[in-house]
Amino acid sequence: MKIATIPALLALSAVAQAALVKFSVIAPDAATVEVQIGGKNTALTRPDANVPLYTGQAETGAETKYKYVAAGRAEAFDRTIPTTGATYNEFLDRPITYANIPELPWPIEKDPQWTRAAPKQAIFDTNYIPTIFANGPAADLDSLVATPTSTKIPVTLTIVLANEVKTLN
Repeated sequence: MKIATIPALLALSAVAQAALVKFSVIAPDAATVEVQIGGKNTALTRPDANVPLYTGQAETGAETKYKYVAAGRAEAFDRTIPTTGATYNEFLDRPITYANIPELPWPIEKDPQWTRAAPKQAIFDTNYIPTIFANGPAADLDSLVATPTSTKIPVTLTIVLANEVKTLN
């Protein structure tokens, strides 16, 4: 009877250690991105060709560390696997993604000279640095950077926040 329970306990232990985690990383200039867990690489995909945000799920097992591999080159540091089931939208080769950054004073709370301000919005999370991508006609954008004008150029803005991605046309 005791012999039969040992394999069952081992199987239960393996299931308890197995975890499927969603990984998400911004990797500009990378054609391929993988997440490496315990020496095993899992490919991540890029849902939008205009935004270098790679996502995917990988089994972590009992491992507690991971790193991203872009174009065959691994990050120089280890990251800690989150217990939440998903990473933030991380940035390749940036070891700190979300930090407890002291909040700057809100300039219009005391003695406001401007009284039409909207309340603080979630998009301005002071603990995360968002990444913004502007996609539009390359020649027009290059010309605008070289010689700023008031000419309007149609672009798609993609804002990558800690846990979500917003697109504006």
